[in-house]
Amino acid sequence: MNTVAAALGLRKAYRHKRVLRDVSFEAYAGEILGIVGENGCGKSTLLRIIVGVLAPDRGAVQVHVRLGYCDQEPQVFPDLTVAEHFAYFARAYGLAERDWTATREELLEHFGFAAHRAT
Repeated sequence: MNTVAAALGLRKAYRHKRVLRDVSFEAYAGEILGIVGENGCGKSTLLRIIVGVLAPDRGAVQVHVRLGYCDQEPQVFPDLTVAEHFAYFARAYGLAERDWTATREELLEHFGFAAHRAT
């Protein structure tokens, strides 16, 4: 099977609190991988490290596919309009405007945001 992501010996601490201790795994194409645990056990920290938002204190991550990540906190900016948010995230993901304009319009209609495009 093809490995799509792997972690080896990940460690992360915030000040003196260790949240990840030698976490290792391999994820394969077609496999569903669940990350479960109590609040505060390091699930979000692990995901942030896997997608490259956060650096581990020790260990390594290998990712061979494009990953998406949706944080627990909304990622919106109060000074941007709805349309500007689409443009911002499209640029962040390297999408050319011609590739996402039609999708943007479909999503705006589907979720009832078309009237708020400029707000």
